[in-house]
Amino acid sequence: MKALKITSVILLLTAQQVWAQEVMTLKQCVEYAVQNSANVHISEESLSQTKTYKRDAWLEALTPHVYASTSLQFSTGRQEDIETNMYKDYRAMQNNYSINGEIYLFNGLEGVNKIIKAKNNNLSQQEGLKAKQDEIALNTTQYYYNYLYYTKLSNITKKQAEDAENTLRKTRREFELGSKSEQDVLEKESAQSEALLTYVKYNAAKNKALLQLKSAMYYPQNDTLIIDTTIVESVNIISANDVAQTAAYAADNNSASLMKRYEMQNKIKDLHTQRWKFLPTVSAFAGWSTAYGVDLDNRSSAASFHEQTKSRASKWIGVTARIDLYNRLGKFSNVSRAKSEYKIATYEYEIKQREIEDQVYGAYDEAHQAEIQLDASRKAANLNQKYFDLAKRRFELGLTNYIEYDQAYNKYLESQANYYNALFDYKIKSAIIKYYKGESYLEQL
Repeated sequence: MKALKITSVILLLTAQQVWAQEVMTLKQCVEYAVQNSANVHISEESLSQTKTYKRDAWLEALTPHVYASTSLQFSTGRQEDIETNMYKDYRAMQNNYSINGEIYLFNGLEGVNKIIKAKNNNLSQQEGLKAKQDEIALNTTQYYYNYLYYTKLSNITKKQAEDAENTLRKTRREFELGSKSEQDVLEKESAQSEALLTYVKYNAAKNKALLQLKSAMYYPQNDTLIIDTTIVESVNIISANDVAQTAAYAADNNSASLMKRYEMQNKIKDLHTQRWKFLPTVSAFAGWSTAYGVDLDNRSSAASFHEQTKSRASKWIGVTARIDLYNRLGKFSNVSRAKSEYKIATYEYEIKQREIEDQVYGAYDEAHQAEIQLDASRKAANLNQKYFDLAKRRFELGLTNYIEYDQAYNKYLESQANYYNALFDYKIKSAIIKYYKGESYLEQL
């Protein structure tokens, strides 16, 4: 009866919804996360805004500012009647119309620089979107491997709990037949209890890892997520011979570096604009206006609307040049600020390049250490598995005590945990190096 209860616990802990659903691979999980991430959507909207700014910059530089106006005025008062030389009351209405246009011919190349800055902002936002996608992809990959790690340990401990239960059942029958002692039964019960507790712990960790993976993927927590738990144990060995080449490439082409470069280029354009503003600002203008008026007390004598607007129409066109003779040294201050901001942007770009180079060398070193750890943990896992298989058979036959068996099992479980931790860690480190070489995390899958 007790064995039946234990079996029920294991089945309950491992129960999954059985209705049909697609099993998601790492690539599918990462693609889902990138497509549904709110942070990615924010970056996409920011990129969309830069396209609008780019369009506005072109229109501002190449097209005039045109505006139309109209006014309607009613006036009353007293005026002299030229026929009687007497004053009389009057009421009049005046309606004015005008269209004006103006375009800068030269304003310190501000319009051209705005176009260049808008283009740089667009490129910077594209890199920002790529960086956010890669961040989400790497984060999802880490949680995916974390889930595989605990799934593997959960499966190992589950099998151990089932084997311990079968051994306990067999030992009880043998005790009933008189071939095993009560001490043998107690040892098997202790082993079975410990195995079940270990399984419960790792199964709970697996369930938590799944919740974390859902969160990283922006996957609904109340929906079932079935993951492909196939573990590919083969790895590609990373060579350290090209570390300098990778560092130089990443420093110039990594998204974080490019964003700083575009920012620096915009600052130099701001400086050029402020320097050019010491020259006159030249603009061209043109316009047309007309009016229509009527004496409200003598409407019959007024010319028609068409006649008045035609006869009273006027046009103008011209060019103006404007230069500030004194503006409280504002132009000098603007140049000074722009020069300082350009220097700061240059230093920040150099710092970011240095940071990326350091990160690349650090990534190679971590990958090398992870490779050593993976090789050592693989050997330890294989040896401890053989040792545990032997200890398990001896324990089932009653040739060794529970303490020695438990020690062998703990060493076996620990070595398995170390191996899979090292395996997934090395896969992550390898992916990071490929990323610095210019291959996005999405492209690696």
